[in-house]
Amino acid sequence: MTDTLTETPVLIVGGGPIGLALAVDLGWRGTECILVEQSDGTIDLPRANAIDLRSMEQARRWGITEAIRAKGIPADFPHTALYATSLGGYEIARFDRGGHGGAGALDVSPERPQRCNQLFFDPILRARARELPGVDVRFNTRFDSFTQDEKGVTATVTDTQTGAASQIRAQYLIACCGGRSPIRQSLGIPLGEDGILGYPVSIFFRAKNLWEHHDKGKTALNFLIDAGGVWATLIPLDGRELWRITLHGSKDWLDPATIDADNIIRRVAGFDFEYELIACGNWTRREMVADRYRWGRVLLAGDAAHQNTPTGGYGMNTGLGDAVDLGWKLTAIHEGWAGDNLLDTYEAERRPVAVRNVTEATASFR
Repeated sequence: MTDTLTETPVLIVGGGPIGLALAVDLGWRGTECILVEQSDGTIDLPRANAIDLRSMEQARRWGITEAIRAKGIPADFPHTALYATSLGGYEIARFDRGGHGGAGALDVSPERPQRCNQLFFDPILRARARELPGVDVRFNTRFDSFTQDEKGVTATVTDTQTGAASQIRAQYLIACCGGRSPIRQSLGIPLGEDGILGYPVSIFFRAKNLWEHHDKGKTALNFLIDAGGVWATLIPLDGRELWRITLHGSKDWLDPATIDADNIIRRVAGFDFEYELIACGNWTRREMVADRYRWGRVLLAGDAAHQNTPTGGYGMNTGLGDAVDLGWKLTAIHEGWAGDNLLDTYEAERRPVAVRNVTEATASFR
């Protein structure tokens, strides 16, 4: 039974980077919104890492670029891509990416692409959202169900700490709640099993200044190669002591408990060194794009609308583009200088981008 009803122009479901970015964009434009997220915001495993040039330009507008540079890979850390048999083994190739990282303008932009993992990026967005008037961020709040009519959406949510249920009445509901989106499922849109590329495993560990133990120097992308090709990648998460190994995985789901993480870490390094294993988990590598992005007053964004392999760093950046596209259009409608049909252009503009990026990510991975 619900006791309270809150009204808002926009209800955002999902407190990951896309939902938070949409809340920030709306708040920056002066449009009120409520964001609900069932978790407390804690991230168990590192996720998206690359913030591309256009995303940094949006972050500049939101006033968070300095925070991104401070929390991400240090300015003097090279964004070099290395291909090797192991860190201590044979170097096959490397590509230096001088236009990535650090401060200062490029010929095409006042910003540079950065590497700032969601471990740090999400809290930056969350803090900015909470600074903006009219933005109501509610973690530990589970989205349960919704109904919609010609004028809006009525959603039922539950405070997971108290068990209290309430209703939120919004003009529009934006699903930023990931690939397992309950909103997507309630609309009868299956995720689709045909787009599964495999089940990778991520190994999260701590080792201070790992580059001091080998001759390859500091590198941002490390592709580990054996006779079968690239079998794992290693990336620094903070350029100091946090690292992630990704095993490419297979078509079969692997129980992380069966993975010998210590052996994998030593194989990637090619030597013994001191480290702390933090976590080991798996996830699903997909290629999919929803056939539709809009159902009346409900719209999909981010992983709820499209999913791709992380290869190339397209996923989160594509979703951030969704958020910005929705931000100004929802504001235009709310302020009365555009009609509801403006939102029909969201799918027309953003879905082709997702198709292109998902296709490119899969090709790069393969």
